[in-house]
Amino acid sequence: PAPAIVILGGGLGGVELALATAHRLTELGRKPRITVVERAAQALSGIGSGARAALLAHLDRQGVQLLTGTVAVQVDAGCVHLADGREIQADLVLGVAGARPQGWLAETGLDLTDGYVTVGPTLQSSDPAIFGAGDCVALSHAPRPKAGVFAVRQAPVLLHNLRAALSGQGVLRRYQPQRDYLKLISTGGKGAVADKWGLRLDGPLLWRWKDRIDRRFMAKFGAFPAMPAAPLPAKHAAGLAE
Repeated sequence: PAPAIVILGGGLGGVELALATAHRLTELGRKPRITVVERAAQALSGIGSGARAALLAHLDRQGVQLLTGTVAVQVDAGCVHLADGREIQADLVLGVAGARPQGWLAETGLDLTDGYVTVGPTLQSSDPAIFGAGDCVALSHAPRPKAGVFAVRQAPVLLHNLRAALSGQGVLRRYQPQRDYLKLISTGGKGAVADKWGLRLDGPLLWRWKDRIDRRFMAKFGAFPAMPAAPLPAKHAAGLAE
């Protein structure tokens, strides 16, 4: 029988995973039944209308069902239960929901925005001795969606400001995020959709560009030098050296 797969989250990650799964299993001769469940009334709300229409068309061609305005409330062996009472058969469930704040942040006493720690241009919270960056914070001066591109570019500012604050020397730098960023979404095969400033591009050339970017990034994690072993104490457990 066709494998039934449910993907929780209808953002860019969920849609890209749905298309990749559909492509791979179809290639293996096992055409799947894939359902994407999205909490919001509309999937892919974070991109331009052109790119969104292109991705929805790709989902339709792959036979992926998109359910919006509902959430999963329970996952059993072989079934996903939705808040509206529907049940979906599932041989595999994949969670690709967006960022959400950790509950313990509410206990810190820091100012929060929608559960995230509120920080200003210097990445300082309401307690100037506490800094924050990435998906755990909300930028009070320039709200942006939770995306790695912003977290990566906050890192040099965070490093500089931590050094300045700890040493008492130097002026704190300000972080000003870019207005938009390029999104490259694979469509399963050797194709991709691009979105930036509401403009849409679609095709195999984009996939080759995305593939090079992704491989170059992943290569950074594949060849770490071996760390030297710490010297053992004079008395140690037998076999520890080996």
